Amino acid sequence: YILFLNDDGLYGVGDMEGEIIIRPKYSYLEFLGDDEFLAQKEGESDTYVLLDKNGEVKKELDYKEILYLEEFGYFAKDGRTYSLLNDKLESKCKEDIYEIALSKSPSYQVSTDYFDVSGVANSIVGMIGADGMDNYRLGATANQVMSGKEPSDYTYKSECVFEDLAQQGFRYNVSVKGVFTANIANYDYDLYSYNYNYYWNPNSKLGGFMINVSSESEWGENGFKALKSSLASAGFKEKKSGVADGDYAALYEKGNEMVAIKATPKSTDCYLLVYSNSMYPSYTSQLSQAIDPNGKVNESDSYGNTISKPEYYEDINSIVADTVVVEEAVEVD
Repeated sequence: YILFLNDDGLYGVGDMEGEIIIRPKYSYLEFLGDDEFLAQKEGESDTYVLLDKNGEVKKELDYKEILYLEEFGYFAKDGRTYSLLNDKLESKCKEDIYEIALSKSPSYQVSTDYFDVSGVANSIVGMIGADGMDNYRLGATANQVMSGKEPSDYTYKSECVFEDLAQQGFRYNVSVKGVFTANIANYDYDLYSYNYNYYWNPNSKLGGFMINVSSESEWGENGFKALKSSLASAGFKEKKSGVADGDYAALYEKGNEMVAIKATPKSTDCYLLVYSNSMYPSYTSQLSQAIDPNGKVNESDSYGNTISKPEYYEDINSIVADTVVVEEAVEVD
């Protein structure tokens, strides 16, 4: 149907052939579906009618005003109150409604507390390949890994943030740092030209990845189990699982690649380390000894949701740092 307006400001209905099927004599007209129309007679503001496709009156509606809200349907004003109408334009509520707000802007916003732990775990494990993460390979030199970056920004540094591996989703964030075996970059100083020459350290190799999961919901045991399940599905074999320092801990292996997990009870954070076993064999040994399959988790409320990093995270840093050779350039007068 085509609803049209004539020069006198009155509505009518035509068909797709251009034939008029309801003469323009209504000050308001709306298609209801099922070959029915709601119309308001000209000069009779308190009279609405229900029309069929031929313009015949099927029902007279004794209302002063009819409002349509897409989310709810029709409201009809009768005297000082409104009634909610059904599809047949009959009142379907017994309550008296004295005021209707037509604004669709919400006054309050309610957020769900749902958190897809398994989905997040699968997303993280999905970045871990056979010998690294995404396009970054364990054992690659600093020059190969740091393409597009400036070596002057990484002198005396053995870690870098991989912003392209970061994830952000509903109620969670994931950040990834790379850990190198030596200073990522060094420099030479030319005494005669007073210039610094920065370059990628050829002896520095990518030895591991630090992964931090930060969520708005408690990660704890559920997140720990979800990561274990995802790693098993990805072909990683469990080497040891249990408790370390009161936290959930596990170690997985796949060929030369190792993945360590640590999740603190009642915390919103979780930490993983992906590393090369051949580059850090001592770490595998230390971590295996630290995990107690029969240990008890620390359920102390002191953890809460404000914890930033468990002690275990610092242990990872210290163990990895033990293998880092610090090289310093010496400036000569």
